Amino acid sequence: AEFCLRPSGGAKGAGGAPARCAAGCAPRGARGASPVYTRGALRRPGWRLSRRVVCVVGTRPEAIKMAPVIRRLRDDGGFDVRVLATAQHRHLLDQVLRGIGIEPDIDLNVMRPNQALNTLAARLLLDFDEVLQAERPDAVLAQGDTTTVMTAALACFHLRIPFGHVEAG
Repeated sequence: AEFCLRPSGGAKGAGGAPARCAAGCAPRGARGASPVYTRGALRRPGWRLSRRVVCVVGTRPEAIKMAPVIRRLRDDGGFDVRVLATAQHRHLLDQVLRGIGIEPDIDLNVMRPNQALNTLAARLLLDFDEVLQAERPDAVLAQGDTTTVMTAALACFHLRIPFGHVEAG
């Protein structure tokens, strides 16, 4: 399993380290640990108890379809949700985000007048690389078939970050 949701009951292992959960998953950062978390893990420098998920939106349809996903992840409490807007369609995206009450945590603001798609893709790939390395998400989610989504998926592949395509057919 990529993420362990089984509680460890706050038990401590050897040396006061967080105990493994009931299924034997080690908390992130433990020697030989797989990329899992236990809810009962102790707070230690550099440890996150919630899983960081970056939700990428760039166009109006992406924002509309990602809104329920973003809300559900935020309501869950086990996720540190970061909304990343590329603003591939600035005016339409802003209008929808305002209307549904979602404010981006990160705004790449990539569009320029008369920008070619190859230029947009190159800029997005560089920007995603920088942001994803800084954010260090456990997963990235996106929806659609736009340049934004393609470059987000490619950057995640290069950085070995799990990528989820919402509504993938």
